Formats: sequence, C-alpha cells, structure tokens
Amino acid sequence: MRKILTRIFVVLLAHAIVLASDVAVTARVDRKQISQDESLEYTVEISGDVSKVPNVALPKLGDFEVYSTGTSQSFTWVNGQSQNTKRYVFRMTPKRSGKLEIPAFALDIDGQRYMTQAQTVQVSAGGAPQTRNTNPQTTRRQGQSQQSGVAKDDLFIRTVVDKDTVYVNEQITLTFKFFQGIELLQGTDYVPPQKTGFWVEDLGPQRSIYQTVNGRDYRVTEIKSGLFPTAPGIQSIGQASLTCLVQERARNRDPFSIFNNFGVFGETKSVKLTSDPIAVVALPLPTQGKPVDFGGAVGQFTMTASVDRRTVPVNEPITMTVKISGVGNIKTVGMPSIPDMPDFRSYQAGDSENIERMDYVLGGSKIYEQVFIPKRAGTYTIPSLSFSYFDPKARSYKTITTDAIQIEATPSQDRFASQVQNLQTNRIDLAAKDIRYLKSDVGDLNTRRSQPLAMSPFFLALYLIPIIGYVAILQTQRRKERLETDHGFRRLKQARKMAEGRLARAKSSLIANDADGFYTEINRSLIEYFADRYNLPAYGLTADSIKAFAAGKQSDVLVAKMLELLQQCDFGRFAPGGSETAQMQKLLDDARQLIIDLEKTR
Repeated sequence: MRKILTRIFVVLLAHAIVLASDVAVTARVDRKQISQDESLEYTVEISGDVSKVPNVALPKLGDFEVYSTGTSQSFTWVNGQSQNTKRYVFRMTPKRSGKLEIPAFALDIDGQRYMTQAQTVQVSAGGAPQTRNTNPQTTRRQGQSQQSGVAKDDLFIRTVVDKDTVYVNEQITLTFKFFQGIELLQGTDYVPPQKTGFWVEDLGPQRSIYQTVNGRDYRVTEIKSGLFPTAPGIQSIGQASLTCLVQERARNRDPFSIFNNFGVFGETKSVKLTSDPIAVVALPLPTQGKPVDFGGAVGQFTMTASVDRRTVPVNEPITMTVKISGVGNIKTVGMPSIPDMPDFRSYQAGDSENIERMDYVLGGSKIYEQVFIPKRAGTYTIPSLSFSYFDPKARSYKTITTDAIQIEATPSQDRFASQVQNLQTNRIDLAAKDIRYLKSDVGDLNTRRSQPLAMSPFFLALYLIPIIGYVAILQTQRRKERLETDHGFRRLKQARKMAEGRLARAKSSLIANDADGFYTEINRSLIEYFADRYNLPAYGLTADSIKAFAAGKQSDVLVAKMLELLQQCDFGRFAPGGSETAQMQKLLDDARQLIIDLEKTR
C-alpha cells in the first residue's frame, strides 16, 4: 500500500510540475555542419501560454550575419488540453570557418526568465579544395564545372504580418517582401499565399525601396494586403512563392582562358523561393454587451444623416442620405435599420462607397440613400438612427446615433389642380340638348327586334375590362407594397439589375486600364448577387460558405463556375501584370453569362 501511495504521489507531483510550467522555450538549428558559403536556419520555439510572449530579438552574434524570416503559430490538443506553439525563425550565414557557437540567451515572459540552449555549428571553408594537376586541359574542365551558383542571401522572400492576434473582422496587414541582391534576367512569377478564412483587400500598388540587411544592400519589392478574419479560431495564411530566372556564372580557374572574367558561358537558372505559412489567432467578438442592432462592423466610425428638403408636397419624395465614415472594413458596413413609419412609403434608393487606404489602413465612407414619400399632409419626424460597431482598441461595443429630422408635408398642388380639371370636364353642356326631334318613320317594330344589347359579346367584354383592370392594379399594388416592406423580396428582384450595374463599372475600369477596380467590381458583382439572391449578408461569404449554402439549391456546375471566377479575381488582384486585356474581357463575359444562367434557375 505504501508503494502505491508513493507512486501516486510521484505522478501527482510530476503533473503539478508540468502544470506549473506554463511556458517552455527551446532553440535549435536545422544543420550542425555547413560550409562558409551556406546558411542555416535557427528556430526559437515557445510552447504553452504564448499570449504574453514578446518579439524575440537575438543578441548580436559576431560570427554570423542574421536576419529574421518570420514567425508562425500552431494550435494542438494534447490529452484533452490545448497547447499553443510560437516559432521565430532566423537565417544565419557564417562569417568565418571553424567551430562556431550560437550562445544561449534569456527571454523574459510574464515576469519569468527562460534560457535557450547554446548551439554549436561546424563550419568548413567555402568552395572545393583545388588539387594540383599538370594537365591544363584537365584543370580547365574541372574549373568550368565549379559553378558558384546562387547564394541564399542573393535572393529571398518574406511574408510578415503586423499582428498575429486580432478580433474577427479586424484588419491584419500582410506584407510580402522580395529581397533582390542580384540582377534578374526577366520578370518574376509571383503566386500569392492562400488566404482561406479572410476577407482580402489590396492596399495599393506594389512599391520598390532599397534596404540594407546585415551590411548588404537589397532592392526590396513590397506588396501589402489587408486581411480581415471572417470566423474565430486559428486561421492560416499559406505559403507565397516567387520564381525568377538568373544568370549563373561559371567560375573559371584557368588563368590562360580568354573568357576568364566574363560570364558569357554561365547557365540560366530558375530559382523558386517560398515563404513560411503564418498562423493568426482570430478572437471571437464578445457576446456580453452586444447591441441588438450590431451587424458585424469592426473599427472606429462616425455617422451623419441629412435630407435634401424638409418641406415637401404629399406624394412627392424626400431623399435622406446616411453617411458612415471611419477606419475599418467599410465594405461590410450595412445600412442602419430604418424604423417603421406608417405615414410614409419608403424604399432604399441606392448606395455608394469611397475606399481609402491611408498608411495602409483600410477605411473610407459608405453612403446610403433612403426615399420617403408622405401619404398625407402634416408634420412628421424621421426618428434618430443608430449604428453599432465593435472598437478593437477599446475592446468594447459602441453605438452612435443621428439627430431626428422634422418633415413638413403640405397638400399636393397637383392633386388640387387635377380635381379642378375634373370638375370642368364634368360640366353639363345643355345647350346642345335643348331640342330633340321626333322620328316619324320608325318602320315595323317587329322587324327591328334583335338580341338585347346587354347580351351581346361586345357588351359582355366591356363588363370584363373593369374587373381585369382592378385585378391588375391590385397585383401591382401588392407587388409595390411587398417591395417596400419585404427586404429579401426586394433584394431578390433587384439582384440582376444591381449585378449588371457592377459589371458595367467593371467594364469602365477595364477601359480605363484600372485592373484593381476591374477585379474588385467583378468580385463584388458575383458575391453580392449571390447574397441578394438568397437574402444573405455579403460580408463573410467565402468559397466554402457559398458552396455549402448552394448545395441542393443551385447546379453544382454553376457553383463551381462561380468559385472559379472568384479565384481568378483574387489571382488578378494580387498578381501584378499577370493578366492581359483579352483575359480580363473574357472574365467579364463569363461573369455576365454566369449571372444569366443563374437567373434561369429561379
């Protein structure tokens, strides 16, 4: 019994020690032996509670040139418990040969100090040793076969994010960097990373800058994207790749060769560079304190409302303009809820947006127009409108409101004029009816007997005209009322018209050689058509959600075609120079035909 209790105590003690150690820090290299011409990968791995882990900065290493290649994060379940792992990866190139050491260093995490392990690397002299040979032809062949190649530090890419933990629909800025230390033979083939689980926005054209890394100058090409997680959890940004052609010079060791200093016999080499995937933690929006009218907007916003006139005759329209401005994914900002106003007929007249990318932060304004038509004369008030959003900086929900607007509806002058006109046309002109002459020759009454006029087909048809007209007016009125009150029905009926308008804007962007605007409008036309068709919020629609929702409702062929066109839009937006006008025109035609085919399936 004592032995059993002792074992149980040991197990519990070990378990307690494991639980007490919330964080574990390790360091490792991918190779222990390299040459001076090569580089190694050094990884610092932190497991456990990584929420308070600072950015890892290595101490100065005199024997190595060091640069960071990025960070990654993974999430696993071990024995029913979650475990986070964060990795910081560095590329190191030795400055000399010999037995070099990467010393241990300390990390302070949440008031605790952790030490990494020292790493030893054996570095041999760069290049192959020369052997003495009296045969000059043999020497020449061996020298030409010794190629310098392309060093890893000549060309490399990085993908970095400005933060790896955000709320759903909060912006992450993803930056792709291509470091070019040598000349290229021709353009590059860039394949952007997969961004499943994100709403993606381009943050402007690529730019080229010059940057010094470890004493070496590079031309750096940057492409920035704004990413907005659409669902909570661990979201992954995939690998980016870039392929380019370089001239690989031959290293000729024959001092008598006339081509000794010229690289004309160097080979053309294709170099493919890849980046590491990046894990991002998307936090769910808090449920506590969530306003009833919250529609998913995340950022910082303001709102105003105004009308084009405050006095209007009955049955004439007033246009109210609602403008929401601020920082955040403005494309996902919805129209504030319009309160029920029985004294008005009301419908949405349209919307527009102005997107800004100030300092690579997405923002701008969205404008909605709502038309109100007073039914009767009087003084009325358009109530205050409210709009709620989540502020990630304050980590709380906020609600903003507009001022109430007073409207004066006056009697319609046109109706009064029409009534006067009706009275004038209904006056009885008796002057032409004072004298009626008797007809002396009426003939035989029996011979004039015929079918009663009321029973003639023509007269019966006249009876049907008011009935048919009444039914038509009734159907038209019901349709109009449903369009005014049933938001889903109105979206369904206007889906094709709205999509055609966006395709027309895409055509204008194509003519203006605005590739970004073209692909954005094509993407919007397809996404928002699908959302309008099924009365769904356009925000958050991804390829997976479209495929899942359309299952059993749409042809698999048409759904696959839509997903293919959306993928072409993503590739066109984030692969500069990757599309020609003919390809863009074909994409536009395919999108228009797809919407026509989808309309036939109603």
